[in-house]
Amino acid sequence: MYVERDQFIKNWKKLQNDLEEVSQKRKKAVTESLKVHDEREKLQKKVRVVSAKSAQDADSFDAEVKERQRMNNYIDRLNTFMRMKLKNRHRKSALPKKGEDPGLQLETHLNQIEIYEEAFNKLYQILGVKDVSQIIVKFKANEEEIHRSVEYINANNADRSQLKEEIDDLKNQKLHTLTYRKTNDDKFRQQILELDACLILPYTNCISGEYSYANSEKLALSKSVRSTKRIVKLVLAEIKKLALMVHCIPDAEENMDSSMFFSVDNIMIAIEDRIGYLHNIYKSQKCKLSDKVQSEEAIIKLPDSLSDSAISEDGLTTRSIEDLPSVG
Repeated sequence: MYVERDQFIKNWKKLQNDLEEVSQKRKKAVTESLKVHDEREKLQKKVRVVSAKSAQDADSFDAEVKERQRMNNYIDRLNTFMRMKLKNRHRKSALPKKGEDPGLQLETHLNQIEIYEEAFNKLYQILGVKDVSQIIVKFKANEEEIHRSVEYINANNADRSQLKEEIDDLKNQKLHTLTYRKTNDDKFRQQILELDACLILPYTNCISGEYSYANSEKLALSKSVRSTKRIVKLVLAEIKKLALMVHCIPDAEENMDSSMFFSVDNIMIAIEDRIGYLHNIYKSQKCKLSDKVQSEEAIIKLPDSLSDSAISEDGLTTRSIEDLPSVG
C-alpha cells in the first residue's frame, strides 16, 4: 500500500504541473489577445482621425469651389459687358442700298435692337445713367480701370482653366483616397477576424478540453482516495479487534455473559477467521485498485497538501498485513 500511495502522489504532482502549464498557456493567449485588441483600438482611432480630417478637407474644398464659381460667374458677366462695350458704333443710312430687300434683314435688326436695349438696361442698372454721352464720358474716365479689368479677366480665364484641372485632380484624389481607405478597412477587419480565429479560439478549445479532463481526473482521484480511506478504516478496526482478542481485553460492545469469550480454542479460531477475512479483503481491494490504475488513460497525481495524516484518521497509524500480531 505504501508503494501504491507513493505512485499515487507522483501521479497527482505530475497532473498538477500539467494544469499549471495549461494555465500559463491560457494567460499567454489572453495577453496576446489583449495586445491585438489594443492595436485594433489604436488603428480605429487613426481611422477616425483620418476620416474627420478628410471630412474637414472636403468641406473646405467645397467652400473654395463655391467661391471660385462665384468669381467665375462675376467674370463671365464682366466679359459679356466688355464685349458689348467694345463693339463698333456707327450709323447706317435709313434708306436701303440699291438691290437690297429691307424685309430680309428686318428680323435681324429687331434682334439687334433687343440686344442693345438689354445692354443699355444693364448699364443703367450698373451706372444709374441712361444718356449715351454720359455713359461714354464715364467709360473714358474709367478706361484704364477697364483695361485692367480686361487683363484681369484674361488672367482669370487662364486661372479658371487651371483651377478646373486642379478641381478634377482633387476629385480624383478624393475618390482614390476613399477607395484606399475602404480597402484598408476591409483588410484590417479581415486581419482581426483571422487573428481571433488563429489565437483565441484554439487556445480556448485546448484550455477548456484540458480543464474538463483535469476535473474528471480529479473526481476519479477523490473517489479513489475515499475508497482507500474506507479500506484503511476497516483494516484498522479489525486490527484493533484482533488486538483486543489476543490480549483478552473485553470489549464493551461484546456480550460479557458469554461463556465462550475466554475459551482459548475459540479465540484462536476467531483470530484465524479474522486474519483470513482481512487477507481476502486486502487481496480483493488490491486487485480492484490495480485494475483501475491500468484502465485509466491519464496519470493521476496527489496534491502536496495530502500527507500521511490525511489517510490515517482518528490518530491511528496505517499498517499492512505483515504488522498483524502473530498467532501461537
